Amino acid sequence: MTEEIEIDPLLERVKTVSSDGDFQYAEFLYREILKKFPGNLDVRSELHRLRKLIHFNPWTVTALIKQMFIFLKMKYLRRKGAPAWRILEEIERFLDGSPFSAAGYRNLSEVAFAAKLYNVAEFALLAIPQERRFRADWLLLASSLFEEKKFDDAVNVANFLLEVDSDDEEAKDIVWRASVDKSINKNVSLMMVDGCGSFVPPKVDVSQIVVSNPKKEGENGAKDGERKSKGREELFK
Repeated sequence: MTEEIEIDPLLERVKTVSSDGDFQYAEFLYREILKKFPGNLDVRSELHRLRKLIHFNPWTVTALIKQMFIFLKMKYLRRKGAPAWRILEEIERFLDGSPFSAAGYRNLSEVAFAAKLYNVAEFALLAIPQERRFRADWLLLASSLFEEKKFDDAVNVANFLLEVDSDDEEAKDIVWRASVDKSINKNVSLMMVDGCGSFVPPKVDVSQIVVSNPKKEGENGAKDGERKSKGREELFK
């Protein structure tokens, strides 16, 4: 609620500026809001909608050089481990000039995911047309959905990857973790990619929960890892 109170007057200001036709200033105001509230999808969606609406792709040599400079700066900041807000700001500057750039949205998704802004990562990846998404994009989308606790959606995306490669270990891992996490709260049934059945995670037996002995962690760790591995293998047989 506090965030909405702080954003509302700024959004009203942006609407006034937009109605006056000063779109460049409107874009600037949206980015200023996102500096303080990077996870606000309403603001980010409005910014991206506006820039696509007004973009006419008037490419000139100067514009191309400017975009290349911003892109290289964005990459440099990522390599140097700059604060996420700083990198996100540079990515938005790049998208001002290239609002349909898959590379721009891909960078936005990666930086947002690393900053645990999973809803922003999802937003950015969905902005990339399906035919232009790489395997890494689909995997990051599934991971973002998982972190947002959208387990069914995460499994659907992971299953899409498994249709392409049934031995995709990272996709299998997402299906496995999503099924286990859902089982903690309620009984679920997740349809597997082969369509032949479903995996129902086991109920948690509270009586079996014990506190581990630190002295035996090393010894039991290997056994526990082997047990989990077998369970995971059974799921994908």
